[in-house]
Amino acid sequence: MGGFISSEGYPIATREQLDNSDLGPGFLTAIQSVDVEDIKDKSKGDPLSKGVALAQMTEPEVTTLAFAVVNIFIWLLWWDKPLDVQWPIIVGSHVSPDAQLIIPNQPPQWTRIADAIFGYEQGDNLPLSSTLVRLFWYPPLDTNLQLGIMIIINLAGSLFGAIHCTA
Repeated sequence: MGGFISSEGYPIATREQLDNSDLGPGFLTAIQSVDVEDIKDKSKGDPLSKGVALAQMTEPEVTTLAFAVVNIFIWLLWWDKPLDVQWPIIVGSHVSPDAQLIIPNQPPQWTRIADAIFGYEQGDNLPLSSTLVRLFWYPPLDTNLQLGIMIIINLAGSLFGAIHCTA
């Protein structure tokens, strides 16, 4: 807003100027006698422009906020996930004569993409007759659990997009 200046045109910007025995009392009296309306006249921003400036966010801030929200979902979903598993837990008999390594044929690329997104179904992997479990394989899930997972995924994705759209 320009601050305060002396009658000679010098800015009054330091405490030493106000403490000066010759000029300080005059400066203080002049500053204290300024009307509130004179100060408000210097502000050219209306409430709308000030509100927009306050609410404005840059893209990195929006992206950070969106990832923070999505990471809350990831944290909740991974809460009970095992970490750094070194060896399997052996149950039942230690000898499984019918177990054999099965290397599946490579499906077409579009099938692999769909499998990575939606997972493998029970029939695609035979745990009792193989020694490996596919990376995205999961056992059959209850319909309510599948519905809950889909709701969480859609909610997280929608929230991520909504944060960006809001900005």
